[in-house]
Amino acid sequence: MGRLGPPHLGIARRRIEALWAAVDRIGLTAALARRAGDLADQHRLRAYDAVHLASLEYVGDPETVLVSADEELLDAARSMGFTTIRPPG
Repeated sequence: MGRLGPPHLGIARRRIEALWAAVDRIGLTAALARRAGDLADQHRLRAYDAVHLASLEYVGDPETVLVSADEELLDAARSMGFTTIRPPG
């Protein structure tokens, strides 16, 4: 849990940049924000959790899996038929 030294910092930065390049990002549109608001009301979610759930719904890929430690978000996603994983610890 200590700080990364110079040699490891460069490796970590390159790995993060490679991971980020492989991530499909979704912009928050007015329609997505409205849907998030509906989901927040329906599932009693916090704002950012509702945006994540609305984004998952928008993607609509049956192979997409939501990974989160937030149990309310996971419950809401499962109730909508999505596959979820709660990481250990």
